Amino acid sequence: MNFGQYFPESVIVCINPRLHLGTSPDADVATYVKKAFRVEGVTEFKRYRKQFVTENVASFFPEGLTSEVAILQNDQDLEYYEGQLLPFVAEFHDDSRLWVRTDSIGEGHVPYPKDTIHEVFGSLSDTSITPGMALARANFVTP
Repeated sequence: MNFGQYFPESVIVCINPRLHLGTSPDADVATYVKKAFRVEGVTEFKRYRKQFVTENVASFFPEGLTSEVAILQNDQDLEYYEGQLLPFVAEFHDDSRLWVRTDSIGEGHVPYPKDTIHEVFGSLSDTSITPGMALARANFVTP
């Protein structure tokens, strides 16, 4: 989603995504900032965090989604389902560009099966239909 904001009218596919750093599960943002930017000291840390870390992905889209956003979410990954997906869906529940597909693929934050990913991208690669039609064919729904 981070880079998708720069490509309006595209299709953004997210798989079990982290959409908000401030909700469950806890994100180790401090370690990321310290290692990525070689930060030392509290003041420098705060400056880099403010400049380079966006806590809530929804803030990229203050006027609503600018692309079709398709989220594949394992509904047995309760931390991500409840802490990441549900708040994002609540924020964009009336946006027709949000598409969600949930599957039961195992407890916890496990990878999606390759055949499911192939199905989604196979459907999206069909240029004879609209992206919305392709997402619906791949079992995504608008909340």
